[in-house]
Amino acid sequence: MKRHRNIFFDISLCFILCGIALLGCAHVAGLDDEHDANGEKSDTDSTPDIIGYDADSNPIYDTDTPDIIGYDSDSNPIYDTDTPDIIGYDSDSNPIYDTASTDDSPDSERPAIDYCLSLDGDGDFVRVFSSGDVAVVENWTTEAWVKFYRNTNWDSQPVLRLGEGATTSVGSYFLYARYYESLYGNLPMGGYGYSGSSFNTLFGNEALVDGEWTHLAFVYTSDKQQFFVNGELQVEQYFQNSAYELRTDNLIIGAIEHPQLTGYFDGCIDNVRISNTIRYADKFTPPTELYPDDYTLALWTFTGEETGIFLDATGRLEAEFVGDAEIIEK
Repeated sequence: MKRHRNIFFDISLCFILCGIALLGCAHVAGLDDEHDANGEKSDTDSTPDIIGYDADSNPIYDTDTPDIIGYDSDSNPIYDTDTPDIIGYDSDSNPIYDTASTDDSPDSERPAIDYCLSLDGDGDFVRVFSSGDVAVVENWTTEAWVKFYRNTNWDSQPVLRLGEGATTSVGSYFLYARYYESLYGNLPMGGYGYSGSSFNTLFGNEALVDGEWTHLAFVYTSDKQQFFVNGELQVEQYFQNSAYELRTDNLIIGAIEHPQLTGYFDGCIDNVRISNTIRYADKFTPPTELYPDDYTLALWTFTGEETGIFLDATGRLEAEFVGDAEIIEK
């Protein structure tokens, strides 16, 4: 019996030793997961550290530690370094971020200052010497960003007009930020002249808010016309024109000098574009940056470099300031 007891003891001891060995291997494997090739522990825990407690015993986390947004080829963490620094905490223990960090990027990488055409509503505008370069016939789009003010004596706020005289002539076109309060309730408007002295106009649904930037766009085809305000379709009209012809008039930005109807824009105008294509057909997000393409007849982005006789963004059209028209920072 003594011999059998020794065998049982030996077998039990063997199982125990094997169990300890397996646990040791598992522990070593676990350490390997947390240590790199140099035996140093890798910080794979992206949870912020607790740096204190608030008045209600809630933990305050070190949110200044950048978040881990990935790992490189050597399994080292890649941190989100765009997170601003924490420079303190408010009364509710919320972090206060340093949003006034100095921009150390070189000048060539900084965004350019944005400019616009400024008009004071007192006889100033921009005259574009077109000679037929901005004439349109089939499919076309006129558009502009505007910010006007109501502290003006003029009943209308013209944005652009083809023709220094009557815009009712065949082939003319126009955009207004507001058009004759007494007759049309100061609504924005786009339109064109056709067939002799007749013209067709499309109005917005409500008056624009003065002092706010607003995008206007008029889209024309031979059988349908659309008017958009801030990318929203205001009105769509199916009207087939009986005649249309090219015009060689100058283009005027910011004024109407009709012998019977005079008015000057009071505010700022930017990104005036005339295109010989349908730019928009449905709801859209108005573009804030424009560049010439194959369909651009004319484009004025007003960069702040315009002086004397200056060119538009296509490099084809010459223009001049009249009166106190000037370029200012937005």
